[in-house]
Amino acid sequence: MFNTSKNITFALILLVVAYGVQCNDIAQIDSNDTEVAEENLIVGVSMHVEHEGEIRHANKFLTFETNKKCQTWAIAVQADEQSAESYYQYFATPKFDFKATSSEASLTWEEIGPKLDLESVETACKSGEAGNEVTISSSDLTSYHQIYLKVAYHFEQ
Repeated sequence: MFNTSKNITFALILLVVAYGVQCNDIAQIDSNDTEVAEENLIVGVSMHVEHEGEIRHANKFLTFETNKKCQTWAIAVQADEQSAESYYQYFATPKFDFKATSSEASLTWEEIGPKLDLESVETACKSGEAGNEVTISSSDLTSYHQIYLKVAYHFEQ
């Protein structure tokens, strides 16, 4: 019938994903570290979650701008060795590299984090802390911190 534990986990992930999008929007709006570029692209990244063995679209998107520096976002994670309850992990990148052809698009960034608070990840990004490279595409889902990501759209601002 219904697996209550899985349903609750799925609901928590959706709630956390929604919070992550909100943090991303706030961080971009409040950022004063805008780097001027010839072209600014808005890239939408669709978020997907695993539910009952299937990967489903979460009806949530992260949006990034290719010419802004030190953009931040948050992802909720389930309880683990750091916490007995679900909590947020914060990430940042100094910049995004977006490439597109007529059939595929990819977004690459150097990810700083996870950190346990927004201030720490912003400070690490602004100080030039090294991170790990992440690449996602428009053709495949990429596993990313308990969710899946895929480039969904892009347009010039």
